[in-house]
Amino acid sequence: MVKLFYILRNELAGTFHQTKNLLILFFIVVVYEETYTPMAQLLAQTGMEAGFYEPFILMIHNRLNIIAIPLIFVSIVSAFPHCRLDYFGMIRLNKRRWLAGEILFVTVVSFIVVCLLFIASCIFFMKLPDAGAHWGTFMEHFPHEFRELYEQNQTLILGAEVLTQGAPIKVFAYCALAMWMYLIVMGLIMIAGAACGKRLAGLAVDILLTLAGGAALYADGMVCWSLPLYHLMYGNHFNLFFAKVKLPVWCSFAYLGALIAALTVFCALKLKKMEVGEAS
Repeated sequence: MVKLFYILRNELAGTFHQTKNLLILFFIVVVYEETYTPMAQLLAQTGMEAGFYEPFILMIHNRLNIIAIPLIFVSIVSAFPHCRLDYFGMIRLNKRRWLAGEILFVTVVSFIVVCLLFIASCIFFMKLPDAGAHWGTFMEHFPHEFRELYEQNQTLILGAEVLTQGAPIKVFAYCALAMWMYLIVMGLIMIAGAACGKRLAGLAVDILLTLAGGAALYADGMVCWSLPLYHLMYGNHFNLFFAKVKLPVWCSFAYLGALIAALTVFCALKLKKMEVGEAS
């Protein structure tokens, strides 16, 4: 256990001592300017309320944001893993501990990123009228009562496929957990690349997988569900026009969980066959 925390400490130190971490701050500022500030102005203008979880859910359901978050995460951890599996590293560690430590790092740092995004939305919400645990009047009634304003600010309102398919806390829990799992998948792909001696290839796969998933958000069809990013938007699971579920929510968690398990097994098998010093 001590060895695992040794790896975690070294990886966190190597990651958070970089200026690239400012990317997450820059992203939060952009979200404030493009989404949260206009939303606050409309709330003040109309006298309506917003629910506690709505700013975070709204951020995740913006197509550009959902592409940007994984790319920022990959950029922040692009130099990972810092603990190389070379001869000197093996004096302190073995392959199993190295893999467990790197997976622990990916799990922790991805959780930190999701928490930072949620905290940013909470800070914004502190200034807003509180609708409690329910959908606020802004989401439910603004499109009907202020039609002209709605036409100019449609990106600030969640779709009916989200509002009618679950309570805010349920949608929030789905968005946060799915994003966390997706970022873990991104990190595991980078570990797999390092285990194969092709760290940059892992980085490239992450970027291409995210961009392909982002393109799928503008399409429709069962093939889109093969891309993990497509699972992150709660509203994608429902078709209100035909009043049916496209894919049960639990299937997305099962799919992301299966990817995490498969990548973990792949890394373990690859490391088992690898000679010390091959990983890069």
